[in-house]
Amino acid sequence: MPFTFDNFVARLRCPNCGAISPEDISTFMQTHIRDEPNLAYLGVGHPLKVPLADIDERGYITVRQPCPGEDIHILQTWSCPTCKTWPHWAEVVVHEDVVQSIKSVPLTGSVLDRAHFIEDEARDVAATLTGQSYAEIEREDVVPTLLKVLPNGD
Repeated sequence: MPFTFDNFVARLRCPNCGAISPEDISTFMQTHIRDEPNLAYLGVGHPLKVPLADIDERGYITVRQPCPGEDIHILQTWSCPTCKTWPHWAEVVVHEDVVQSIKSVPLTGSVLDRAHFIEDEARDVAATLTGQSYAEIEREDVVPTLLKVLPNGD
């Protein structure tokens, strides 16, 4: 039976309660990024070929395309397994087709500026921050909307 997702895994500090998550699926960082997902744990050091041509069909919104040879920055939601708050954001950095780092980050304008892709849950965040419904925010408007309403700093 084919699977439909893998999981990014990392030890992440919750910005709400301060707990550090285990490096497992308890953070619910499911991803559809790979061609043949198999419920793998994608952590630091794991090979990961990012499908630039069709990433928008895999649950991500393109912020900007990476230049050749540039590290790829992906913003992914996660949930704290201790206090159950969601969404938090993690920045997954891929260098030469290998996961280089996965770190908890605040969703700010400067973090979004350095990202190439953001999980499509950002559409819900943009709607919430602007007082709109999900249906009122088009995919192509998510990034410009977030850049208008998010604080700038890291």
